[in-house]
Amino acid sequence: MDYQVRRVTQSDREDVMTIARLTWGGYDYLPFAFDGWLQDPNCHTFGIEIDGHLVALNNLRLIDDRSTGWMEGLRVNRYHRKRGLARVLTKHIVEFAAETGVSRVRYTTDTTNAASLKLGQEVGMQRIFDMGVFWAGTDKIEPSGRPGRRLVNVNAETFYEQFLSSPDLVPNGTLIFDWKAVQVTKSSVLALEGKCRFWTSVRRGVLESFSLGLDRKEMKGIEWSFTVYANDDDAFLSHLGYHLSYAKKHKYNAAMGTYPLGFRKALLSSPMIPKESRRRFALTLLEKQFSSKSARSLVS
Repeated sequence: MDYQVRRVTQSDREDVMTIARLTWGGYDYLPFAFDGWLQDPNCHTFGIEIDGHLVALNNLRLIDDRSTGWMEGLRVNRYHRKRGLARVLTKHIVEFAAETGVSRVRYTTDTTNAASLKLGQEVGMQRIFDMGVFWAGTDKIEPSGRPGRRLVNVNAETFYEQFLSSPDLVPNGTLIFDWKAVQVTKSSVLALEGKCRFWTSVRRGVLESFSLGLDRKEMKGIEWSFTVYANDDDAFLSHLGYHLSYAKKHKYNAAMGTYPLGFRKALLSSPMIPKESRRRFALTLLEKQFSSKSARSLVS
């Protein structure tokens, strides 16, 4: 098989859109992300060309003050799968990331996606932790009418200042949102300003729970994507009810929530969640850390 691994350019747009149409039943987010990747100096998008056409691509985004290489959007044209192209491209991305000087590469995937988990293992990545995920159409959501905890909408800087009082709320110091992850540092949190909105609940000067939400563009419309962190079930359910109400009130197509697995029982038993959304669905964060050695010695 003759192929070329190279940078993706705007001239590949038609091939990229073809890949998107053949992914997730045509509901892929790739058409909304592609231009941003090529315009962002912190993004490095690579693909595989066969017979003059791009048949696979993956993006590496440098985040956390360029200390983390975030891998996103790995796609292979349906008619070119099962040929090892995903592994070739992933290996190339990992080697390139090491050469940029980042201390680690990361990505998230569904915990039941055996192919993606195996791919990560093949390039030396390890599972760090899991988070629960659910999806619900807003037409089926029944938000709770109880007041619950008092939640305050704050800016990113205020959230970070409050977070310092309860850093253990976030496992591994890694904030998960919309299938992405950032380390909770001041600069990383401030970089989320304008992309995410934050809600916090503080008691006696200590942060007891928080959540963040953002618009998630899909081919079928805009969804509300949010993540909740809390120190007990009541606080968790307060944030859950708020975001479900927010999604319904603002006429989003659906709501997608992410949460620590310790709250799975509370979520699955909540009448706010439609029965068809009470699946035991989760994502996992994979990571490979780099030493100071050259990239060629990092991936066998």
